[in-house]
Amino acid sequence: MHLSQQYALLSASLLRDRRPDEPLPVTVEEIAGLLRCTERNAKLVLHRMSESGWIAWLPGRGRGNRSRIRFEASAEDLLLQDAQAYVEQGNLNGAMGLFRMEGIDPWIADRFLAWLGGFFGYKAAGERGEDTLRLPMRVPIHSLDPARLLFARDLHFAKQVFDTLVGFDPEQRRILPQLAHNWECDEDAMVWTFSLRKGVRFHHGRELTAADVAYTLLRLRSFARTPASNGWLAEQIVEARATARRTVEVRLAAPNRMFLHYVSSYPAAIVPEDLYRTAEAGEGNLERLPVGTGPFRVARHEEGILGLEAFADYWRERALLDRIEMLVVPKELQARPDPLFHLGKLHHVQHVRFEVPAHWQKKQVQTLGCSLLAINLRKPGPLQDARLREAIDLSLDRAGLALALGKDMPARGFLPPADGGAAPLPPDDRQYARAKRLVDESGYAGEPVRFYALEYHAVAGEWVRRQMESIGIRVEIVPVGYDVASDPARMAGADLYIGGVVADDDEDRCLLEMYKMDGMPIRAFATDDQRRAFDDEIASLVAEPCDETRRGRIRGLEELLKEARSVLFLLHATQETVFNPDVRGISLNTLGWVDFKQLWFKEADGS
Repeated sequence: MHLSQQYALLSASLLRDRRPDEPLPVTVEEIAGLLRCTERNAKLVLHRMSESGWIAWLPGRGRGNRSRIRFEASAEDLLLQDAQAYVEQGNLNGAMGLFRMEGIDPWIADRFLAWLGGFFGYKAAGERGEDTLRLPMRVPIHSLDPARLLFARDLHFAKQVFDTLVGFDPEQRRILPQLAHNWECDEDAMVWTFSLRKGVRFHHGRELTAADVAYTLLRLRSFARTPASNGWLAEQIVEARATARRTVEVRLAAPNRMFLHYVSSYPAAIVPEDLYRTAEAGEGNLERLPVGTGPFRVARHEEGILGLEAFADYWRERALLDRIEMLVVPKELQARPDPLFHLGKLHHVQHVRFEVPAHWQKKQVQTLGCSLLAINLRKPGPLQDARLREAIDLSLDRAGLALALGKDMPARGFLPPADGGAAPLPPDDRQYARAKRLVDESGYAGEPVRFYALEYHAVAGEWVRRQMESIGIRVEIVPVGYDVASDPARMAGADLYIGGVVADDDEDRCLLEMYKMDGMPIRAFATDDQRRAFDDEIASLVAEPCDETRRGRIRGLEELLKEARSVLFLLHATQETVFNPDVRGISLNTLGWVDFKQLWFKEADGS
């Protein structure tokens, strides 16, 4: 128990309706009982409080004379000071823990929450007017190592820290120069040569060279057999070498006309060879404190906080904000109906479920992806029977789920219709009588289906459970965190998993990722025959010279999943950001996140 909590407990227990400046008779034994500790520890606590000036302790003299205690500090102020100190350290959970103790007046917590609401948002300080934007975050970062990026949240922050060889313009569907200002390949698309910009610097000050690019690509290739990594992007690389200080040559084992798309992805972001090679020897923690060439550098990354600072030597235009801090908000605050922890100056939410000020603005984007059910065909069990999988598909009532959640639209494939996905036909998924017949025909004996669900999808997961049980399938929901969801070995125990996939701007390459990356349930749960079919078709289609033909073949891959009913698509999501109109430069990417580099705040007159 924290010292301020012990003080609050003692003052609340002993003062009751008495004046706080009134000395109260008490024994050390009684205090030990209140604090649930030994008398020796109770004396140590009293000594610390006395030294801090919180109490006046008058020991009893002689047998039978009780000691006297006078409380000289405000318990509320002490708790608030400690809570605020926790917040400054990035430990919101620790701060809230101070108010969970029995006997603490709830209004003290409300006073802290009012302060906390003002802590988030935009702050300008110092003579130079350096500004900070503080935003709440629902879950911690999983990894900032480009080779291990798996979740959309982590990818968003990697985009602030790193740059890639080339970029991709989703509107014009073309490759753009980035760290490489020029590139060329042979007629077979097997030998690629990149020319690098001059004067690009990493966050630790050293200039980018071709050796860093070669090292990055070979490092990525080394992850090709590592679970839940992005090594598949580099598995075709036979050789990557610096032919000059700013020239890189990459040789592939087979033609790949999508190679530029591969190296435009942030898992292939360029890292400094000197630091990352040192980290391979066990020195430093670059997964949490990475170094790149991007517009922000990671200044702080602890359990509850991520701090980014604008990189002054960025090779493009400098970020307009000086500092961004992301604090992980405890679940109990995320569930509050009031807007305190959602309305800093800016907040990213999936769907706003609270009232916002009338003059605030909203922006929405439909993400490139969907929520889905992935069925583990590698695990023996009832869902090996195709009739049970079909029965589940026929009972889901996706339109009802969308209505219950108050959002989104039923999905028939990975992508929404406007982005080349399946046509928005109404799902024929309320055929309960047929679904029950299929369950009976399968010989299902009532074995429980282990259903792994991220907390983010808890409501949808409960909907799916009810639908399955309505047709006679027993379901055991197993809540999992991102640490489990990113580990194929730990996910192997699932019969069924509810999750989501979100494509970055380059949906063609992201769709391939679904079938190639074993951290994704599509591949992790696929049979050996399915995996071979994925690999053979992808090896063939990346050699296809016609963009439109190649794009059609990429989208056609999901037919393999539909035929087997190994993936059941649920809903397409819409992301929404609410913000004060003083926030400028707001633009949402297809992940539903705001580009931090472009954000700025309109200064008040006279500031």
